Amino acid sequence: MNNSLHVVLGASGATGQAVIEELKRLRLNIRAVTRNTKVEGIETFSANLLDESEALTAISGATHAYLCVSLTSSTKAWSEQWPKVMKNVINACEKSNTKLIFIDNTYMYGPQPFLNPIDESHPQRPIHQKGFIRKNIADMLLRAHEERRISAVIGRSAVFYGTTSNSMMYILFLENLLKGEAPKTFGDINVKHNYAFVSDNGRALVKLALDDNAYGQVWHLPTSRPISLNEVNAIFNKLLGTQAKLSCIPKYVVSIISIFMPSVKEMRDMLNTYEADFVLSSNRFMTRYPDFQVTPIEEGLTEMINYNRRYSNVHIDKTKKNSEMILGQNYDFYYGHGLILTNNPYVSKAALTEESSKENLFTEENRGVKWKSKYGSVTFNQFGRELPTCGINEAGLSIASMWHNSVQKEIIELEKPLISELQWIQMQLDLYATIDEVEMGLSQYAYSVSLYPMHYHIVDRTGKSAIVEMINGKLQLLKHKDITACGNAGINESIEYFKRQ
Repeated sequence: MNNSLHVVLGASGATGQAVIEELKRLRLNIRAVTRNTKVEGIETFSANLLDESEALTAISGATHAYLCVSLTSSTKAWSEQWPKVMKNVINACEKSNTKLIFIDNTYMYGPQPFLNPIDESHPQRPIHQKGFIRKNIADMLLRAHEERRISAVIGRSAVFYGTTSNSMMYILFLENLLKGEAPKTFGDINVKHNYAFVSDNGRALVKLALDDNAYGQVWHLPTSRPISLNEVNAIFNKLLGTQAKLSCIPKYVVSIISIFMPSVKEMRDMLNTYEADFVLSSNRFMTRYPDFQVTPIEEGLTEMINYNRRYSNVHIDKTKKNSEMILGQNYDFYYGHGLILTNNPYVSKAALTEESSKENLFTEENRGVKWKSKYGSVTFNQFGRELPTCGINEAGLSIASMWHNSVQKEIIELEKPLISELQWIQMQLDLYATIDEVEMGLSQYAYSVSLYPMHYHIVDRTGKSAIVEMINGKLQLLKHKDITACGNAGINESIEYFKRQ
């Protein structure tokens, strides 16, 4: 055992790190393989597994190799890269006489309704393209084992979570809750799924790796009990002392956003998995390894909270320095990407609604507001063109959006055309030069919250400042001589707070 060398491919990822921690605990020899990240205290190779020679160099001399890499999430990248990575790693393991341990997911299972509890014999008729890709590379690996080219074992994991910030539990729940914001999700919040704690995955993969009789098979890795997202939210509220309500983003909103954001389209194509119970059975694993300790979800979420707990706030501040106006914004959101876009004047536009399509965008069938831009602008966009979170136009009107903690349900006047919260920003920048003009335009349309509850801080070139937010179900513009900043609370609530100080 002391002469063994365990190579972790994808050592900087969540699963790779978990495998390394277990190998350290067992005092086994480790080599970490990453694209460009040094793993402290461990021999680290830099390798691109899409290159056959680099894969061979990384694996050469190893007794065990753990394939834990994650690739760019797009289906196109998966279809092009995963078969190459698997082929190169299999060939390298064959030449080096290395056992291969592969961390897999459950995308290949289908069709719906799922045969719960789902064990390793469940039919594999995938319901989305990524499922076909995962099935094909798993089949490729098992064939290599059957042909006696290598010894291989697959550990198949449910959706995992852990201390790292790339899990669904962090993105949907913890990051928002630590900022005082309500979590939002996709799919049915009451269906049951079970989740794997990433540290459990690391321990389980090493256990399979060290068991010669486990090879040539697929094993479902251990999970906590089946639980709904509503129940997950309740656990977070209890642990954090919050009372946040979980809500579900409507399917039509996801469809609209996916037009502009390929990453959301990828997610939309897989939403069916989250609209029915999906309970993974790890009975076979637990029968073979009865002493394995599974982390209860309450304990796992507690560890996740303790690791990630931090204070985060969002605010916009306007102040005067000499004769200049300075507008500053601290923007914190769980998507890391964004675009700086220029928007031209004299462009005909229409707001997207539930009824919108490419064919009816400028017809009466589409209830969205229709307008022609008057001013050019520069905006910061995370959801695609025409959906900014902040920006400034050539007339000097600047708008910044913020999460609104105390937002009320909007009252939609059915006789008026609709516009949603992000397109509202673009329309103001397209049409108006001053705060007064923005105020006059409020009565011309019905404001509809499609995704996030927001309010807005507006400054124009004259130095006037105002807040636009929902009050009694209607969008209203509030002017106050002392308004120079705005946060996530409503402006009246903020003013009362400062008066008490």
